Amino acid sequence: MHKVAAAVIMAPVVLNVAQAFSVNLNTFIMAVVIGASAAFMMPTGHPMALLVQKPGHYSSADYLKYGAGLSLLVFLVIILVVLLVWPF
Repeated sequence: MHKVAAAVIMAPVVLNVAQAFSVNLNTFIMAVVIGASAAFMMPTGHPMALLVQKPGHYSSADYLKYGAGLSLLVFLVIILVVLLVWPF
């Protein structure tokens, strides 16, 4: 699934969750938008990854292996930055 599609699908879900908990809607929306842009674990996450996959002889396992650590790091940074800039 493309990152834009994931953000479009998740936006109404997080808006309902934020309204149910009576917290800042911007916090949840920004987490979805920034999180959707951090797609490192599969080559379908970004068109450039698909372009270099065949010439670089990369497999999907390579993207998963190296993207998992980067995704975890970005996830932690997103949580900290979103909560500092858009508090509940």
